Amino acid sequence: AAFPPPILALKAGDQLDLKITNSLSQNIGEPSNSLYQTNFHAHGYHVNPLSMGDNVYPIINDPGTATEPNTMNIKIQVPKNQDPGLDWYHPHHHTQTNPQVYGGLAGLLLVGDPLDAWPQYKAGGSNPLKQRFLALSEVNIQKANATGTSVDNAGLNQIFMYQASNILPASCKNPLSPKCSWQKRVNGQLNPQISFKPGETQVWNIASIGAFGSFNLAVTDSQLLNPWNATLLTLDGNLSFRDKGIEAIDIKPLNMALSADTNRMLDLDSNTLLMPGNRLTMALTAPKIPGTYYLIDGWGGCNGPTSSGSCAPASPPSPQKYYILATIEVKGDIVNTTPPTFPVKNPSYALFNATPDITRSYDFSILASSVNPVQFLVNNKIFGELPMPQVQIERIEEWTITNTKTVNSVTNGSANTNSANHPFHIHQGNFIVTALNGVNIDPNATNTTNSLNYVSPRDVINLAQPDNIYSATLTPQTSTKIKFKVADFPGKYVFHCHILKHEDQGMMSSVLAFGPEKGLRGAFGASASVPGNLNVINGTGTQIATKYPFGKSFKGGINSTSALGAAKFFDTYAVGQASGGLDVVVYSGATQKQISKFTAFKPNRHSPIKGVSVALADISGDGFPEVIVGSRQNGKPALRIFSTTGKLLRDYPNVTDGIMTGEFPNGINVAAGDIDADNFDDVIIGAGAGHSPVVMALSGRAIAYDLPLQSLFTPSTFSAGSDPTSGVRVAVGYVAPGTLPSYLANIITTPEMGNTAGTVKVWNTYAILAMESGMVMSTTGLPTELQTLATYSPFGNTTPVQIASGYLTGTLNSLNSSLANGTSGISQVFAWTEPETVNATGFTLDNLPNGAQTLTLSPNF
Repeated sequence: AAFPPPILALKAGDQLDLKITNSLSQNIGEPSNSLYQTNFHAHGYHVNPLSMGDNVYPIINDPGTATEPNTMNIKIQVPKNQDPGLDWYHPHHHTQTNPQVYGGLAGLLLVGDPLDAWPQYKAGGSNPLKQRFLALSEVNIQKANATGTSVDNAGLNQIFMYQASNILPASCKNPLSPKCSWQKRVNGQLNPQISFKPGETQVWNIASIGAFGSFNLAVTDSQLLNPWNATLLTLDGNLSFRDKGIEAIDIKPLNMALSADTNRMLDLDSNTLLMPGNRLTMALTAPKIPGTYYLIDGWGGCNGPTSSGSCAPASPPSPQKYYILATIEVKGDIVNTTPPTFPVKNPSYALFNATPDITRSYDFSILASSVNPVQFLVNNKIFGELPMPQVQIERIEEWTITNTKTVNSVTNGSANTNSANHPFHIHQGNFIVTALNGVNIDPNATNTTNSLNYVSPRDVINLAQPDNIYSATLTPQTSTKIKFKVADFPGKYVFHCHILKHEDQGMMSSVLAFGPEKGLRGAFGASASVPGNLNVINGTGTQIATKYPFGKSFKGGINSTSALGAAKFFDTYAVGQASGGLDVVVYSGATQKQISKFTAFKPNRHSPIKGVSVALADISGDGFPEVIVGSRQNGKPALRIFSTTGKLLRDYPNVTDGIMTGEFPNGINVAAGDIDADNFDDVIIGAGAGHSPVVMALSGRAIAYDLPLQSLFTPSTFSAGSDPTSGVRVAVGYVAPGTLPSYLANIITTPEMGNTAGTVKVWNTYAILAMESGMVMSTTGLPTELQTLATYSPFGNTTPVQIASGYLTGTLNSLNSSLANGTSGISQVFAWTEPETVNATGFTLDNLPNGAQTLTLSPNF
């Protein structure tokens, strides 16, 4: 083992295949502790966040536990348009991210060549430049723990203890000694030596890969004079340039002197400031006079010139402190070539000029230290309690993010308040910073204030500490405005503070990306006894197709479903014969053409053919949907999973065995979606008509890993009604924005028959989940029992309905979205008896039905 580990180098179009085995508790003997659960995040990757992709929601259990899985398979397809440059990887197991990254679980990822935008300077180019990779971290590693004990003898390897908090060991007598204080390391080393030739230009790729610790870089002599010249090429690994309008990556290299100027050192958004998670690629040119120089950090031996949880600021401010990160020796033959130039790439700045479709506001703050433990909040909510923003692919989002100092969580301008720097990071994409503290950033101008100069898009920006005694002005709140186009990958990811102790203690929110209007599909099938048509709409509610998948003479009814087609973001849709047949037809949402038609089960010669139920979900873990088919036959409930081309992938001939009991005269109904917070689509099963309306759920992750079926509920089922023979139809969606925790999908039910048919219920199943494999942060605000969040009758009668979830374009406001405005898709429950009249119902933040509308469709479109 080593820190940092070797760089993982890939090219755009490659696939990163990793198998991670959890051995964290080896030689320690506490495998049940959540510290020994882990996972994986590819920071900076523009990739699929679901299932086996860049998915931070599941956990890998320690092999010492009985709960599987104990390994994680990572299959990340690096897209062709992934930006070349420096990224990194680390665990992202919420509540344990800080100690695991602090302990060394982090490394560098490289896509392509950081000089791809200037190929003449690459190896093999006409004027190649030497490149270096520097991984920065801040730790305190001692042969003593916080109480002064020299060695912990519990481990077989006599493990030296470290403190994952911000407490220095009591045995330290000289806290200024680098051996007894916070150690800022370069590639794991204290003050390594780096060589330059006089006049030589090198390209340094630098990443801050620690749990905390920040670095504002300068290169000078021992008297803080004679700063080196540098060109900042890019921030956060965004070295690509693509002339695709708003999707373009605009690069504007910034020439500057890496001086130890106090104003630049204390600029809390400086382009040379590396907060945890930041990366910087820059070209440095050595002076032609040999000598010794230093790579220094202007934030001294602490996390920064402010407290930020690591060291208390001096009051009044003390003189600026500096920390030597590396010694640079300039010696050898002089390089007399002209220093390289790096022209601006694609200076269209289209995203700067684009009008946002959606605006949102988020505030980062701290619940005062009178609360134990301290809580770090987004919009005064801990992780899981903030309504989850649902963002639509291809929409342009503009977020205003503030950092507010607090007293007992109330904004206050007096002394004795809680404030800190909070480096903001969002997964699965990049953003541009368009304003700092109300001052707009003009990408066409060069500003004397370093932080107001545009260089490139980024994925981490510091939310500067309010009322910072080191700044020129005191303000109880700072603000940062960012803009981005939602990345073309549907699924659930997060944004958070990248000081990982803050993230672990609540400063994070889930985000759900869903398809664009043109790619969304709602598919509504006919009931029995009428011609079997299927009406299809897009995300605006506009009808785009009518299909007769089993011919116009078929009158057995159609069960229909749709699901996102992952990277292509066109929904796939599928139908099954509800009675009188066992066939399934799958359609492409992009072309509306049939992909396949197959028979899901063999007929039972001892009973009439009753049909199938269908669902679509990413079960295999490849980011694309599979077809889940439940048998409607009398007898043992069977479930099969197929590829969209009809290839059988999984076969469960008695899927309810040991979970549901009784006779199933009309088999089962199926749905799919992530209900246990691991970002794998789970399989939801409702008993068919003739059985009581019980619902069960199976772990999609266990199915993906081909493990024994795992029931997700404790007890193993719940009842969706009181009629003993009504059966129940099921659907899944993120439809009730007031659900707690907000990152859980809702189960939606309706009786298949009986006196309560026609009634729709929306559920929160958090309290009955086993929660063995997904992300969770327990708080007092989470429900302790199964909740019915909404009950309504879409047509006001007891005629049975079919149900599905989806999105329709509408207006975001205070009723249905937290601090967001604009036009976007809004989550809906669709209900219909016949596919010509479809009820679409959204919900308020209080989970009340809101703004129901009726879609009138044609059977002859």
